[in-house]
Amino acid sequence: MNPRTRFSLIFLVLGMNVLFVITPTTPAAALQLPPGPSNLDQPTCFTMLGGWWTIPTATCSIVGLMIIDPGAVLIIDPGVVLLLNLGAVLNNAGNIVNWGTITNTGTINNDNTGNPLWGNINNLGHIDNTGFIDNGGSIFNNEGTLFNGGTGSIHNHFLIDNSGILDNAGTLENMGHIENTDTLDNTGTILTIGSFRNEGTIYNTGTIENDKGTITNNGGTIDNGGTGYILNLGGNSGIIDNNGGIILNIGTLDNGGIILNDPGIIDNGGTLNNAYHIINDHGTLINWGTLDNWGSIQNTGTLNNTNTGIIINSGTLDNGDTINNWGTLENTDTLENTGTINNYCDATILGVVIGNAIIYPDDVDGDGVCNEVDNCPEVPNSDQADSDGDGIGDACEEPVGMSLYSNALLIFSIALFTSVFIILRRRRIQPPMN
Repeated sequence: MNPRTRFSLIFLVLGMNVLFVITPTTPAAALQLPPGPSNLDQPTCFTMLGGWWTIPTATCSIVGLMIIDPGAVLIIDPGVVLLLNLGAVLNNAGNIVNWGTITNTGTINNDNTGNPLWGNINNLGHIDNTGFIDNGGSIFNNEGTLFNGGTGSIHNHFLIDNSGILDNAGTLENMGHIENTDTLDNTGTILTIGSFRNEGTIYNTGTIENDKGTITNNGGTIDNGGTGYILNLGGNSGIIDNNGGIILNIGTLDNGGIILNDPGIIDNGGTLNNAYHIINDHGTLINWGTLDNWGSIQNTGTLNNTNTGIIINSGTLDNGDTINNWGTLENTDTLENTGTINNYCDATILGVVIGNAIIYPDDVDGDGVCNEVDNCPEVPNSDQADSDGDGIGDACEEPVGMSLYSNALLIFSIALFTSVFIILRRRRIQPPMN
């Protein structure tokens, strides 16, 4: 008998349960799958992978080196577990199709060796990583779950395509491309210098750092929670492109690159610090938190600053369309307006505005008092003086002297008219003289 296939049967008695573990008597190293499909079962685990098999849990445990060459396919059926222990290494240049569970505390090297037909991990089950995954091929998480634990690390050099649930609590470093069309939940760290395209939902309460890469939110949602931090670096090379999507920021978004909102929605209720360039091109930027700009904001869409919003501009704010301000807009540098700035009741704009004048939609006379409480809404009277207390501001009433003169003139006019009328009437009824 081949020593690789000899095994011993171990009975482990745990309370009233008996656990069967079958192990090779001679550990095998660097065993390879043959070309074609191979289902992960007890014989495959022993003879081809050099692992040991636990019967009740259908688990194949690997402690050494496992190789899947191009042309070979490992199929993990539902209910079957591939366990890569600490120190174990799986080199995959073939394909893995997983309907079961892959638990990795070791290392998975996935490499397509230049042929995208190979080096694929197709997950329809569950992958639990607390070790290291180095991906030079493709990981397709098709309606499955990929969990990267706190000690886990995934380095992506080619493609991660998620249409299931990708839950990252560790480190996900992207030098290739990540495509998300479902759910990505990040409580750890995502570092990207490649491309990252989102058409699903990203929940971030950890850190997402984009350094000279591109994050494209194509109709999807990026939800940056209260503890979430998004850092965009790289000047013209670091791009967050919100194309028809929604970016909701309750945490902190620090921009040292380009944020292009065309024509999406950026809803900021946290802190948005801009040190480089924000282009709001036919999009909507809503601020109900703090927007601190010492770079450049170019607005050719709509910028709504709500009553709780604070915009601090010590850089350049160039408005070519519409700014609606219900809050505070503090300008200490350049605010150029070639469009429309509406400053609503109880709102504040500090500093100099170059170009078109500010419009006060609910303060027609521009005296700083809202129409609904202004005692003289069409004549400026910021002091709201009302000497006679009749609810009509002095600026809207005639002076007392003029009022008496007007009344006297009216009485005189009436008396004169009456006298003339009586004289004419008497002449008409007087009989003719002989």
